[in-house]
Amino acid sequence: FPSHDMQTYSECGVKYDLHYNKRIRPTHTKSALVFGKAIDNALNDLLVNKNIESATKIFIQDMTFIKVNGREYNLDKDDSIVIWTKSDVDPLISEDARTTLIEKGKLMIRDYHKKVLPKIKEVVVVQQESVITNSEGDKVAGALDLIVVWEDGRRLLMDNKTASKPYE
Repeated sequence: FPSHDMQTYSECGVKYDLHYNKRIRPTHTKSALVFGKAIDNALNDLLVNKNIESATKIFIQDMTFIKVNGREYNLDKDDSIVIWTKSDVDPLISEDARTTLIEKGKLMIRDYHKKVLPKIKEVVVVQQESVITNSEGDKVAGALDLIVVWEDGRRLLMDNKTASKPYE
């Protein structure tokens, strides 16, 4: 099994069967998945290139053009493929969920650039596939968000997360 197949199978055998054997796919995608992928791609670019304009451009592009089940969608023209939630909307920003998430994402990228990037002395790895095997041969597959050398010289394995409030 490739790592994502193994993960799907370990989560739920029925899910694996429906997805890989019967080829049944969801008809919509969730806003959190769209936002998470867009912010992840933007932060990866920011870590590698240190360019906030480029990272922001990638984020907006990924919040506009998405792929669901191999089909491409332009959310500027039709965003009905995405399941938006009430929590996506912040009336202080916009009544539109996507607009709110884009503005929040831009703020997150700006804060990451301003508060996190200066503390990183060196980016060692960004988005590296990883498989850990125990003594019985069991495997856990995943991806490392990043490994960095922090300002104090420590080598840290980090996992970027989005949250409604900033972490210390």
